[in-house]
Amino acid sequence: MKTLVCNLCLMLLFMTTSHAALLPTNRLLQYHLAPSPDHIVRVQAHFAHPIRFHIHPGQQASVLHEFLLPSTEALPVPSSTLPSHPLLAHIEWQQQHSGTLLRVQTTRATQAHFQRYGELLQMEFSADETSPPPPEETPLPTLAESLVSFNFQTIPVRELLQLLADERQLNLVASDSVQGHISLRLDDVPWDLALNTILQVQGLAKRLDHNILVIAPAAEMAQLEADELARQHHKLELSPLVSDYIQINYAKAEELAQILRTERSDMLSSRGTVAIDQRTNTLLIRDTPHHLAAAKELVAVLDIPIKQVIIEAHMVTVRDNISDELGIQWGLSDANGDSTRRVSGDFTLNLPVATPAATLGLQVARFIDDRLLSLELSALERENKGEIIANPRITTANQKQAYIEQGTEIPYVESGSLGATSVQFKKAVLGLTVTPQITPDNRIILDLVITQNTRGETVTTPTGPAVSIDTQEINTQVLVENGETIVLGGIYQQQILNDIAKVPGLGDIPYVGVLFRNDVKVAEKRELLIFVTPRIVSNDP
Repeated sequence: MKTLVCNLCLMLLFMTTSHAALLPTNRLLQYHLAPSPDHIVRVQAHFAHPIRFHIHPGQQASVLHEFLLPSTEALPVPSSTLPSHPLLAHIEWQQQHSGTLLRVQTTRATQAHFQRYGELLQMEFSADETSPPPPEETPLPTLAESLVSFNFQTIPVRELLQLLADERQLNLVASDSVQGHISLRLDDVPWDLALNTILQVQGLAKRLDHNILVIAPAAEMAQLEADELARQHHKLELSPLVSDYIQINYAKAEELAQILRTERSDMLSSRGTVAIDQRTNTLLIRDTPHHLAAAKELVAVLDIPIKQVIIEAHMVTVRDNISDELGIQWGLSDANGDSTRRVSGDFTLNLPVATPAATLGLQVARFIDDRLLSLELSALERENKGEIIANPRITTANQKQAYIEQGTEIPYVESGSLGATSVQFKKAVLGLTVTPQITPDNRIILDLVITQNTRGETVTTPTGPAVSIDTQEINTQVLVENGETIVLGGIYQQQILNDIAKVPGLGDIPYVGVLFRNDVKVAEKRELLIFVTPRIVSNDP
């Protein structure tokens, strides 16, 4: 049975040693399994140049075959990339100083055969069809499952580490700086815990590479790892530069280029460059393959369609207290921020407003049924109790500001330094600025800014009369459901209306009717209500 598991070293025979030294460097491109029955494994390796060496396998069957490919370079390819085969256990390519060492392990003892076809090397490992498969071995326990027991008064640290490595059948490489003695007693302690405890007491560190355990002082190990990272980084920095074009579909290429150029992003190397073609919205990136792949991954994350929001607003002026007829109940808050009134109904939901003191400077409420809102507003207009002054609708991207305004521009005369005059205009408008932000649960945070600029008093200036502008501005933030309507109120207007009070019938009689009627002035207070309804636009086709 031992003859089945022994290593078989396959000898490479060359014409002369000097000829082998003069062989040109070849490179392995790929390898794969060729179709074969269950008792034969065919491995085909493709090289960049024709194969110049000869391989003469040994005569003894074995489960492990090792042979050296001189003057070749091979990148290690995981065996998981190969299809499974009942006879194949493992394939490993290991780079050596003089070439590449190939290890092929089979599940049963096999005989090796080799054939060359130009750049193709075919390796065939065949087993006797009558030989039974080896019995299944019980897997070794993991490092955490292995229990060890030691009792030493004084033992050199290097010897103790060797005992621990032998316990797990590991190869040990210890730095020359690992010295000293240690006393310990351990009973049924997990292997990894015992090793880590000993290393911690001695100020050592470990690194496990496959079946090789490397032990060194912590500072020395940190320096080794830092040097290894520096070598890898230096190797990446010296990699050949490649170029690629990346088509940007949804974002702006210039904005993505700024992100890639940012030093903190670490997406481009010191030699990397990025150019922009604004006409086609395309990025041209030139960098090492590693950094180019990282840049592509970042672009794929950022270049996605942004959700959009349709914002519909109704700007309505109503007579005072008419808002109660709409079923709106306003939320108030006291100085402590607690809600002072909570009203629920069929069509409304109270939304407290967190202001420093109880005030109606800004009032916010939710109006759930948008269809009911349209009917109510139409009824108010018919009854002359309200007027819809604007009903704008705008679509904006997520977290992009949208601005709606309604009003006029008032002209005024402005004098220059040399006495020349010019006509300038001031806006007297009602403006609504909305910035939506879609939450992960498809609700919407609205940042609202309401400004109302109205015509004020006429002011006399040295250059002539000028009109003042009365300005009011309100800022708030609310969280609403998709399609829910928010009502903003608290902006009032005072109007003086001329009216005639008369006795019905008698006041309309010519000449005599003046005795039965009187001209009166009525002060009317009107409130501005703004209904805002955000809806998320679906990106689904």
